[in-house]
Amino acid sequence: AVKGNAVWTGKIGLAPDRILTQPLRWARGRRVFVNTMGDHIHESMPDAWIDRVFAVMALAPQHTFLVLTKRSARMRVYISDASGRIADAVQPLRTDDRAVGPLPHLDGGQRWYPLANVWLGVSAEDQQRADERIPDLLATPAAKRFVSCEPLLGPISLRWLAAFPENAPTTAMKPGAVDTNELDGLRRLDWVIAGGESGPGARPLHPDWARGLRDQCVAARVPFFFKQW
Repeated sequence: AVKGNAVWTGKIGLAPDRILTQPLRWARGRRVFVNTMGDHIHESMPDAWIDRVFAVMALAPQHTFLVLTKRSARMRVYISDASGRIADAVQPLRTDDRAVGPLPHLDGGQRWYPLANVWLGVSAEDQQRADERIPDLLATPAAKRFVSCEPLLGPISLRWLAAFPENAPTTAMKPGAVDTNELDGLRRLDWVIAGGESGPGARPLHPDWARGLRDQCVAARVPFFFKQW
């Protein structure tokens, strides 16, 4: 069934191809937040549909795509096993009934991931969720990784930031490195977002929780974005 711009199957809504392929018609580069009102890696989302979305992202290198999920374990498994499926996801993709051609090989045809224009992130509203989800994110092939601490419901220690040497991989230090910010990047988070809950009955955000995240990011030289109070 079709409702608005989405095709509804069970509990989830899937956009038709004319919506899915919109980024291919945008010439100027944009930052695109994928599925802002849902979770693109939700367990109800078929792998084949995720493949098609990643195929569009691969064909639109002029844009930067942000994929945020609470399903960190599924994202790790999906991304680690998806490279062979992406090239066959939509052959060819179509925009306004015009073929846009086969998907390009991004590095000589050997592998697809990580896509340079795709940032992968997880939500972590408190320490428990950070402990559960961030290790999965770090184990997922990605060009850049980010954490969204929104709504922030308590203090969080981001002990995975590469600036903290106790979390370094065994081969972290480059020859001659003298500062922990010269780690090889395997354990690094590239961006941290924080923000409060909104709407009626919103739970309060203590200023010290946000300041604590900010201070950790400053020490690690990782960009920090405070989104809203």
